[in-house]
Amino acid sequence: MTVRISKAQAKSLGIVPKGEKQKQEPSQWEELFAALWKNFGDGSIPEREHHFIMGRRYRADFAWPKEKVIVEIDGCQWVKGGHNSGHGRQRDNERDRLATLDGWRTLRFTSNDLTNRPIQVIEEVLRILK
Repeated sequence: MTVRISKAQAKSLGIVPKGEKQKQEPSQWEELFAALWKNFGDGSIPEREHHFIMGRRYRADFAWPKEKVIVEIDGCQWVKGGHNSGHGRQRDNERDRLATLDGWRTLRFTSNDLTNRPIQVIEEVLRILK
């Protein structure tokens, strides 16, 4: 049985249509995490914008594929929209479930975490990488 869906439906499910790529510039919060990791991490270099589920457009902000660890930076937590909208939360929850089912461990941090407890953020990443 063949199931056909529209391009819009495919996008809402996180499926990348043939020939289409998703490109997004790193946020200021992702850049802050990268700087913190470079200065206080263990010297490993995480992959950025790593595709972790084949056939889906989900990309991890930072990934350590060998360890199957993902770090997601959720900015704009104090404004409506993005990760905080109903659709955004649903998408993030689905993505986290699919990653977990595939053996990935995900840590999510907010801009508040990065600015108010940066060393704890790095320590938590180091702990999960052990």
